[in-house]
Amino acid sequence: MSQKYLIFHADDLGTQYGGNEGIFEAAANGFLTSTSIRANGVAFEDACKRVIPACPQLGLGVHICLNEGNVIAPPHLVPLLADKAAHFLTIGAMGFVRLAFSGANKELRKQVEIEMRYQIEAIKNALRYYGNLDHIDGHQHIHAIPWVFKILLKLAQEYNIPFIRIPYEPLVYQIFKIHLPKLINFGHYWNLQLYSQIDKRNMEKTNMKSNTCFFGLLHTNQMTENVVISLLENIKQKEGIIEFLFHPAKIVQEPHYLEKYLEDFYLSPNREKELKSCCSQKVRDAISIFNYELTNYKNLQLI
Repeated sequence: MSQKYLIFHADDLGTQYGGNEGIFEAAANGFLTSTSIRANGVAFEDACKRVIPACPQLGLGVHICLNEGNVIAPPHLVPLLADKAAHFLTIGAMGFVRLAFSGANKELRKQVEIEMRYQIEAIKNALRYYGNLDHIDGHQHIHAIPWVFKILLKLAQEYNIPFIRIPYEPLVYQIFKIHLPKLINFGHYWNLQLYSQIDKRNMEKTNMKSNTCFFGLLHTNQMTENVVISLLENIKQKEGIIEFLFHPAKIVQEPHYLEKYLEDFYLSPNREKELKSCCSQKVRDAISIFNYELTNYKNLQLI
């Protein structure tokens, strides 16, 4: 693949209302090309009824969530994942770690498949007018845990979803001169780079497709205009499908949050800076200068 395909993607559609507003503006007034929707978000209905119909140019994927909010499956079907009130038993980083080290538990694997199936079905049922979803990714990249990824390979083929994100992010040392990533991001980064190599090998056994590389993990919530332009310049020799991850948002009054500990992230002014990156003329000029073709997984499945 000699072409340089660039996907500007936003996770977390449907998670909260400020995120919906940011994704809508980045698509309507900027050049966001792709998003993924989270079935258990508090603003899921708003995303399905308002944002997606207003942004038909966006590619749309499934944002699997296994460590925050409520399960979609009936709680009695997934008692190893959720309590009787349907809340995930372990959330955030602890939820990620628990799943990462629980792959030997056959009953848990079965329940994770049930929950992911329910999430995909919920999205497809809410968006019957939309057509096929184009990819799968995961909240905090939880989908990349190798045993979870293997289940998703099966589900993606069953539901005719052609791409799954692999969060392989080559190190670009030059960017550290502009913005040094948070230390907490490095730990998650190294785990995901190991998982990415395993996931690639498992994907090669199927007819599924993925991105070539990915940026926005080390600089989560820090994809400012300067960071994005520097990344575009320093990876200009790379070819294939390159995904940039953003979390654009407008800071609005939220009726409630899924998890109290995430309020700082939901209300972070950096999310408005990432929205600005998706609408920046300087970023658009850099995309043109370095000969990237802006696209999404929906368009790439036709190639």
